[in-house]
Amino acid sequence: MFVIGLKLPQETAEELFCLQGHPLYEKNRFDFITMCAIRDGDDITDFIEEAEKYGFKLP
Repeated sequence: MFVIGLKLPQETAEELFCLQGHPLYEKNRFDFITMCAIRDGDDITDFIEEAEKYGFKLP
């Protein structure tokens, strides 16, 4: 979640997730939402709203 809103290129954001020990997997629903947010340049509020729409509880 730390890259949401930074408007990093998707490749860079995915690399950062890998460095944190959690590569993003398209088949994982939360990861997919995260990947879409990065691709679309969403801000953190949009990301949280989208995640909550699918049942994820975020701070």
